[in-house]
Amino acid sequence: MKPEPIFLLLLTLVGVGCATSHAPSVPPTDEPPIPLIESAPARPAPPTPPRAPEPSFELRDAEAYRPPWWIDLPAHSAGRLIVAASGRGDDLLDARRAAVRAGREALRDTLAREPADAVTDRTSAIRLSDGTYLAFVLMSARE
Repeated sequence: MKPEPIFLLLLTLVGVGCATSHAPSVPPTDEPPIPLIESAPARPAPPTPPRAPEPSFELRDAEAYRPPWWIDLPAHSAGRLIVAASGRGDDLLDARRAAVRAGREALRDTLAREPADAVTDRTSAIRLSDGTYLAFVLMSARE
């Protein structure tokens, strides 16, 4: 007669439990315990690579770095007057605001009136060697 599988499973589990509870004890020794994990000496963190410095330009060279879309004189296209202007500031926002202000003034001077629907079409900026910024704008308004 063949024993039932559940009976064999129970017998195995009970046997394992009994074997571990009645195991002979090992006498203590004077030897230090063997470490389970060897700890490697701490390595210093790899040095962080230095950040590349931001390019900066001398103000006298700034005109050479005007964007490719820069125009020296006002232009007319599709019923709009187009001008380019620049402005300088202590930070990027101030420089862009100064450039837009200069662009609106150029539109006003050329049109001889307040520009209607003035639009900033393009912007660009560079950081100068003294830490200030020079911004360029291309603006247009309806003629």
